[in-house]
Amino acid sequence: MATPQLDPAALETVLVRKIPPGGPVTIARGETVLVGVTGPLRDPPDTNEIDGKPFMSTRPAGITLLPWVEELGIRPGKRAAMVDTWVIFRADPRAPLGDARVSVRVDVVENNGARNLAILPLDISIKVTEAQVSTSAIERDRAAYALFDGRAEASARLISTFSVERLEMPPRASALIGDEKRALRAFLAARLRADAAHDHLRAAADIADDAISAAAIAALASEAPPYPKPDQRPAPLTQPARAVDQGIGLFDRHELELAYLLLYRARMTPELPVARLPDALVRLGAIEAARGNAALASDLTGQALCIRPDVGPPSTRAPLKATFDEVKRRGRCAHAMAPHSVTAAVVTTPAGPTVLVRAMFGPDPYHAIERGLVEVIDAGGAVRSKREVRATRGDLAALEASFEAADVGDAIDGVRVRAHAYDAGGIVVSVTGVPDPRVVPLAAEPEKELEITWWMWAAGGAAVLIGGAAVIALASGGEPTRAIGPVAVRF
Repeated sequence: MATPQLDPAALETVLVRKIPPGGPVTIARGETVLVGVTGPLRDPPDTNEIDGKPFMSTRPAGITLLPWVEELGIRPGKRAAMVDTWVIFRADPRAPLGDARVSVRVDVVENNGARNLAILPLDISIKVTEAQVSTSAIERDRAAYALFDGRAEASARLISTFSVERLEMPPRASALIGDEKRALRAFLAARLRADAAHDHLRAAADIADDAISAAAIAALASEAPPYPKPDQRPAPLTQPARAVDQGIGLFDRHELELAYLLLYRARMTPELPVARLPDALVRLGAIEAARGNAALASDLTGQALCIRPDVGPPSTRAPLKATFDEVKRRGRCAHAMAPHSVTAAVVTTPAGPTVLVRAMFGPDPYHAIERGLVEVIDAGGAVRSKREVRATRGDLAALEASFEAADVGDAIDGVRVRAHAYDAGGIVVSVTGVPDPRVVPLAAEPEKELEITWWMWAAGGAAVLIGGAAVIALASGGEPTRAIGPVAVRF
């Protein structure tokens, strides 16, 4: 996607307001303001390199003081040189409304830290108000957030030069000279304005007007990374369940970019308890819906509801729960995914007879099951042979594995089978034959194919013969091709 174009000069007044010294300050939720501070300089600096270090002694809820100052400068005064700077306040998108007293001081020091040249006090009243947002303002903020985000080309170049990604404190200015220093200051200003735009959007997402809220959520979701391809697996997490809790917290605060990264890594970690997987999936689905990926959003949400039908909606906000409500209304998973059937049959091949074991799970119309492990167990409970297989997808998921006759052994009393069904992240979403293996009679040939639709499965799995089936087949190494109508499955 092309980098949005926005006049940087407009950001000074649009995204960050400057307020002269003295106050009081009115700041809307999600807004960033620069408040002027001035005072006498006790000692002249030995060099032109000076820094300002702000401290806030009172910390009202929802008000943050950034740990650096902008545009610190020295000017002549009547009795002594004066030093001027700007401290940066940010109101959280959900900061408590009303008045708060704020006490701040700025220590002006030489860059080498040898001397404290001045102490600038600031004691003001800050009034927090509701965010005032329009659709045009959301578009401006979206463009500013994208333009000055760390992934934008110009910012990325500066990040590479100065190593200041996700900057909290500027590096020592004395380490830079000339154009480098000006470029860094421009980067810091851009980073601040990007964060201000992000906070504006988060505040707008909480507004009661659904149209404005939806536009803000879509802008926030647009900055989340694209859903990775199957071969792009992230590093697993050591505490995936905790990561889901953290991801939910970020999602609830409309930190959708960070929420997406954390929830996706959690859902791709095999150690995540399956009971927590739906909590991640419904929120990933909501973010995909917000950025217009309706099919993927429906699949992720449907998978969550099939694994745990009682999972709650991702949010109370209409823009974030519309897909959840629609998928739940369809009712394609009347109960939680579970083992459906297990069969075993002798199949004649040119190389000799083999045993085809088929384990079916469902309902799975949204294709949560991607692959599985089918095991043949001996009479003593040990694994005699096993196969890892890709799932054949339909309204039911089938795990089919072929075993040599020697792998099965004496099957007079039946074949003892255990099967695990895995999702895309390697999480076991259903299992049969645990703790005791399923004893399956060995048939002379595979059982005939019957055709059922998802609504028959939801109604209780009655087998009804229907002509003109549209079969969903999974090509080797490819994605499933979907069709409308009955789905060919085997019982």
